[in-house]
Order: sequence, then C-alpha cells, then structure tokens
Amino acid sequence: MIRRIPIFGCTLVVSLVLFWVGPAVAQSCPHATLQIQTQQTVDARAICEAAEPLAQRNLRMLVYLTDQRAASEEAWYDLIDRAEIEAGFRDPNRADSYARNGVTLAASTDTSTLWGINATFGENLFDSRADLGFDQIRSQIRPLLQAGQPTQALTTGLTRIYEFNYPASPFRHLLPIGGVGLVGGGGWVMWNKRKRRQKLATHIKALQSRVASLMLACDQLLPAGDPTQMMHYQLFSLLGGEQAPGLAQQLREWLSQARAALDQAFGLQDHLNRQSDNLGGDTLTQLEELVKSWEALYVSVIGSQPQILNLSEEQLQTLLSPLQYLPANGPKTALQQQLDTLQQQLQATPLKVELMYPSPNQIESQSILDLVYQVDALLHRVETAATTAPAALSQLQGQYQSLAPRIPSEFPFDRQRLLIQIDRQIRVAQNALDRDQPLVCLDACDTGQQLLEGSLALVQTHADWLGTSNLIEKFRFEGYRLPQLDPDFQAIDHSQTQIGGLIASGPASALPAAVKTWSRAIQSLREQAESIVGLHKSNLTTLEQIRSELAGLESQWQKLSRVLPKGNRDLMQAQQLLESLTLERIPAIEQQNSLEEQDFAGARATLDSAAAALNSIHTALSRAENEMVSRSQGNTNVVVVNTGSKHSGSSFRSSSSRSSSSHSSSSRSSGESSSGGSSRRSSGGGSSRRR
Repeated sequence: MIRRIPIFGCTLVVSLVLFWVGPAVAQSCPHATLQIQTQQTVDARAICEAAEPLAQRNLRMLVYLTDQRAASEEAWYDLIDRAEIEAGFRDPNRADSYARNGVTLAASTDTSTLWGINATFGENLFDSRADLGFDQIRSQIRPLLQAGQPTQALTTGLTRIYEFNYPASPFRHLLPIGGVGLVGGGGWVMWNKRKRRQKLATHIKALQSRVASLMLACDQLLPAGDPTQMMHYQLFSLLGGEQAPGLAQQLREWLSQARAALDQAFGLQDHLNRQSDNLGGDTLTQLEELVKSWEALYVSVIGSQPQILNLSEEQLQTLLSPLQYLPANGPKTALQQQLDTLQQQLQATPLKVELMYPSPNQIESQSILDLVYQVDALLHRVETAATTAPAALSQLQGQYQSLAPRIPSEFPFDRQRLLIQIDRQIRVAQNALDRDQPLVCLDACDTGQQLLEGSLALVQTHADWLGTSNLIEKFRFEGYRLPQLDPDFQAIDHSQTQIGGLIASGPASALPAAVKTWSRAIQSLREQAESIVGLHKSNLTTLEQIRSELAGLESQWQKLSRVLPKGNRDLMQAQQLLESLTLERIPAIEQQNSLEEQDFAGARATLDSAAAALNSIHTALSRAENEMVSRSQGNTNVVVVNTGSKHSGSSFRSSSSRSSSSHSSSSRSSGESSSGGSSRRSSGGGSSRRR
C-alpha cells in the first residue's frame, strides 16, 4: 500500500503486497480476517476485495478455508469455533459469546460430506436475508469447490451475502447480462468494483502523461547548472533587468529553488512509474493510494494557488514558454528557437488534469510553477518598468504631501526623521527616472511606499494608544491599581523602541510589521484592563443577587422552623449554610472585591462557592417543605413541588421491567444437516446463529 508523505524533503514510500498464495495460515487483509489453510492456490487479494463492501457496512468478516476433513458435523463446528476464537470473534470462556456484528464464511475443500460449507451470523444479522437464505448461497458455493475453484467459491459467497442483505437498485435489470454477467453470481458489486478499478487505472495513466509533459517542459525551461544560463534569466538580461542588482539576485535564487524542486520531483516520478507498471495486481485501496500519490506529485509541480490552478491550457502553455518577452521584430536568436520548440511541444499535449482527491493545502513548500509564476511576474515588472515607474513615483509624491499634516505634534517618534526617510526615497526614484533607470526608480518607490504605509499605520496606532492610555488613567483615578498590566506595558515599550530604531536606520520593509506588533500590544493592554474592571463590577452585581436570594431563603426557613419539630435535619443543614453565608462568605467576598484588596478573581471563586451553598439550601428547604405538606395531609406518598421557591426539590422516577426478547432467550434447530438447517446459541455477551 502506498503511504503519502510530504512532497519535498522526504521520500515517498510504496510497498505492494502480493496476494496470490498457496498454503497459508492467515493472510493480511484490511477488510476481513483470512484464515486460508489449503494446498490449493487461492487469490487472497480477490477474497479481500469481495469482503470490502461488507466491511464498509461495519461488519467484521472472517473467511475460513481448510483442506481438513471433519468426521462429523459437530467436529466441523468445532473447527469453525476454533477459527473464530483464534480470530477474536468468539470468547472461549463464555457460552456462544460471538461478535454481534460478526460474519464467518467457512468452507472445506473436501466436498464429500453433507457439511463443510457454513456461515455464522452475529445478532445484528439475525433473520437477515442472508441468514434466512444461506441455503441458496451454499448451493452456489459447493459446485465451485467441487471444481477446484476455491477463490471463486469464497468470493461468490461473500458477494452473495452482501447482495442478499443489501439488494442493488431495482433498475439493475437494465444492465447487460450474459457471458461474464454484470449482475449474476455476485456481479453487481464486482461490476462496480471493476468499473472503479478501470476509472482509477485510467486516471493514473492520465496523471503519468500530464506529469511527464509538465516536467519535460520544466526541464527545458530550468536546465541543471548555472541559473544565469536558463531561459528566464536570458530574457531578464535582454529586458535590461541587470540594472537592478537586487532583482537579479532574487531571480537567481528563485530559479535555483525551482530546479532543486524539479530534481526531487524527478526522483518521485521514477518511483511512481515503477509502481504503475502493472496495475492489475493492486487492490482498490492500493490503486486509490497510488492515485493520491500521483496527484500529490502533480500538485508539487503545478502548485495549489488559485492563480495557477485557474489558468487555461493556453495560459499554462504561455507561462511555460514565455515568448511574449522577446522583441516582436527582433532577429531570430537561439533563445527564440528554444522557446519556439518548447511551445510546439506544449501545444501537442494537454497539461491540466482534474484531481480526484483535491487537497489545496497538501504541500507546504512552494511548487515548481509557484516559483515560475513569481519569475514571470518579475519579468513582467522589468518589461513594464518604463511605463509603471513614472506613475508609481507620482502616486508616492501625492501621498507624501498628504502625510505631514496628519502626524500630530505630540508624536512619540522622530517625526522629521520619518518624513526625511520618505523624501529621500522620492529623490532617489526621481534621479533614477531622469537617468532612464526605471527599475531603480520602482525599487525606490516600493521602499518609499512601505515607509509611507508604515507611517500612516503608525499615526492610527498612536491614536489608539492615546485612547487606551486615557482609559487606564480613568480606571486608576477610580481606584484600580492594575498591577497585572505591567507585562503589557513592557511589550508596548519594546515595540516603541523597535519602531524608533527602524525609523532611524531601517529597514523600511520591517516597519509595517513592527507597527502591527505595537498595535496588538495596545489592544491586549486595553482588553486586560477592561477585563479586570469588568470582573469587579460583575462581582458586585452577583453579590447583590446573592444577598436578595439569601433574604428570601431566611424567610422561608423561619416559616418552616415554626411548623416542623426541632432537630429536623434539613432545617439544621439549611441553618448552618445560612449562617455560613451571612457571617463568613459574604463578608469575605466584600473584602476580596473591595478596591482596598482588589482580589477580584478570589472574590469570583468565593461567589461561586456561595452560589453552590444557595443551591444546597434550596434543596434542604424543599425537602423540609415536602415533609411539612406530607404531615398535614397524612399521606407520605404525596410529593408536592415547592412553589414558593425557585428550585424544585422533588422529582418523579418510574421504571418498568421488560421480558427479554426471544432472540436472547431461545434456541432453535431445524433438525436437518448443515446443508439446510441452522444452529443457534445465546448469552448476555452476544449470541450467534450458524447456517
């Protein structure tokens, strides 16, 4: 079975299990326990596949085949019992404790006796169609065993059990029948499985072809060796990109990463090609895992980003053969010939495939085409720089003019330094544009834009900081000490120091992230302060509610104590709790929740304890009130709900006993041999019926 692991940096592990067996004791199968004890050749893979539909119905399957000849039907049953015990279907220490969802199909290759072909059904399948109709299933298994075809015998038995219990659509007669029938002899399920196998195999072949075409194109586009010799870098040079050393370095890094990813993909492709040489011997599960592995490889090449997945075939071909960056009327160069050849190859074969198991986030690393897409965007930037640079500079200048009035005079950072940094980038961009260096102009505009956006965010965050500071000062004026806020204040101080350093010496690209960190620290400080003050006020509200409820309970206790005799345990319990609340817990809450002590969390815990005590008082007084009513009516069987309190202390319970069903207490036997009868045993641990 193929196990999927991450695409990059790991090795794809594939193990194929050969299922054709001769003599064996047990065979590995994910859908059933196979105990194959025969000298005849058996295809355990086919038997396992035939058991899969039953397993999908949450049935535990045991298939037992033996060459052993049982001298009697009872001896044959003993053989089956031992197999079921060994498989964990039956508990040897309890009478007939067979798995409730179990099914055993047992057969002997010795067909000279009337017995030797049986099924055991757990309680979940009692009186099912397969249970009641196993004689018919047996009649189809026996001739196949007599003909020396144990694989066909067992697969037919399993398939017929499934078909009896889960009949196919009533429209199945519309399918062709005959020869190798589609609906006869277990054909409906097997036909669906064959159809599924064909679909998976066809999809694997399509994936092989698409992946091969994509990787061949990438291999020509990203040849091994010096990245400056790759087609993309040559186009970059032709477009004048080397005037921007930073872009040139970035391009070389992306091309090297893409080639490294392609080398790993080639290794995985070779591995999967070997596993796909002979698909006929794989189980459905193995084929599905193989499809998932091929699709994972496909995604490692094409990527999972919508901007690539949504490309048409033509757009994908253009991405892989970027002829559009060559001069329209230029001379025929070797580079153009290479790109022409690559484009012709791409047009001759489809590249895209619809995934059976789409998983948009199945790879963490960038795919090969993710990197190619970034390279293409860089080439587009270089190609269009002459027209986009003037517009970018004009936009930056306009935003800069509107920034200065928005910075408040009490700004905690170097206001002049911040403006100078942006102004410097504007001058660099203008000088580059004057020297016909549009890429340098764009880089300076990008840096200036980062500083400007960071400055605007800085102004807004500073306003948030002023609002939060004023709120905390208000809380402190009201008497809240708020020592819990010290870590948040430290985080804010650290962020402000970091931002000041970035304004002074850069890098500008780090300023927006630093401002976000400062904003989060301010938000945390505000939420923490509001939470502390809110807890104090919530405690005050809850305390008033407890006082009010306590007064009502004290009044109720006094009324009951005048009627019921002294020493009543419920009244004594209620009295103790009332005194504890009045004399101990409520004063403790008042002290903990005071602005002098400010143990608001401790006050909340004591309030919870007081609420639990109130519930106990309600319960005790309800019992006492019920006793009072019972005494007055002289009927101890009457239960009256206390309508004068918020809680009911009474409840009604009823129970009835039912006789056990006939399935769990009776046994029956037809008195016939196993060729047409049944035997059944039952116990509290799960009974079974053998046909």
